Amino acid sequence: MKILFIGLGSIGQRHLRNLLTLGNFEYYAYRMRNLVLPEEFQDVKITVIKDLSELERIKPQLCILAAPPIVQQEVLPIIVKNSIDFFVEKPIGIDLKVLQNLLPIVKEKEIISMVGYNLRYHPIHKRLSQIIDQGLLGNISSIRSVVGQYLPDWHPQEDYRFGYSANKNLGGGAVLDLIHEIDFVYSLFGKVNDIKSFSSKTSHLEIDVEDVAEIIMKFASGILGSVHVDYVNRRGQRDGMILGDEASVKYDLLKAELTIMYKNGIEEIEIFDFVRNKMYRNELSDLLNAISTRVELKNNFAEGLEVLSYANRALNE
Repeated sequence: MKILFIGLGSIGQRHLRNLLTLGNFEYYAYRMRNLVLPEEFQDVKITVIKDLSELERIKPQLCILAAPPIVQQEVLPIIVKNSIDFFVEKPIGIDLKVLQNLLPIVKEKEIISMVGYNLRYHPIHKRLSQIIDQGLLGNISSIRSVVGQYLPDWHPQEDYRFGYSANKNLGGGAVLDLIHEIDFVYSLFGKVNDIKSFSSKTSHLEIDVEDVAEIIMKFASGILGSVHVDYVNRRGQRDGMILGDEASVKYDLLKAELTIMYKNGIEEIEIFDFVRNKMYRNELSDLLNAISTRVELKNNFAEGLEVLSYANRALNE
């Protein structure tokens, strides 16, 4: 299989590293800056292309888009036009309408697609889905999801001010950048009917985007949800709670543990064997299987656009 990379920064390199363990592939990369890759990739043959018109000659079967959102949005129409299956990192892009215009073409051409919402592959997500499906919580009334981390700590070796996260014109901001949490609650409880939110730039960070946001959702089922995202939490936090009338469950994605709290006072603590990279490796494994079987994935382009629409609504409230 020929695989084309759009973007070989830290997340692109993670995907390349995982693909090297999943099969023997032929690699191509469209690179604008063409920075030197880490030593671990020096023996990997990667053919660099300078013009996307070369796709008609190369005919890659899969494209990994792991670039700033604005770049992904510019490149996706070309990938779709060439009927290439694709994996696109979140956030997919900036202009929802432009991206939505691609959806009918993706469906018509039966292109296999995946959006990089890797939290769906966290063992906590799987366990929460089981708990909900089994009815252990009874009638569920709400979910609260929180994520926060100090932006300069994300990539200490880089100047955060020049990354896409810090710049509106590149598609940055806490809401889009931390869209994983919106997808997390959506993937557990389905469509959202209404959204209210507040977002603001409150810190000393040198960015032109919001660094904190509170998003309130009303799901089609009637369940209420709240999502907090921020760039300022110096401790780092990724956790939440689901409330039901028979029991409630609190979870911590960083510690990989959850506690079920029953109404009779009994608590059950579950701790999971969690290796962060397994999420990324498993999602690519599922993608390769879908390409082989031509079976559409759940976290596809259509669902990715649904989640992006919620983030846009939160930003425009």
